[in-house]
Amino acid sequence: MTTMEREALASICLLAAMVDGNQSESERVKLQQALNQIGGVDPSVFQRVFLRQTTIEEEARKINDPAVKRSCYELAVGVCDCDGVSSPAEKEFLGKLAGLLG
Repeated sequence: MTTMEREALASICLLAAMVDGNQSESERVKLQQALNQIGGVDPSVFQRVFLRQTTIEEEARKINDPAVKRSCYELAVGVCDCDGVSSPAEKEFLGKLAGLLG
């Protein structure tokens, strides 16, 4: 996995956590687990996401490897579904992500 792909994965996981405007404790824990699995990323990734300087479309375009695409989707699903309930916003996000990643 390239640095660019790793940072895109982290960005998408952060976007997934923020998509419905609510963050449960289980979602924070799952997000931290996903970020630990991805590995170290530049702190500017967090800033870019929190300041809304990137989009799901921009980040998805950075991922080329099919295995990384699968991992990205699985991690995002884990973040969205960890509290047992997927909101309509989370479902829409995951549908869009699936389309973008192919």
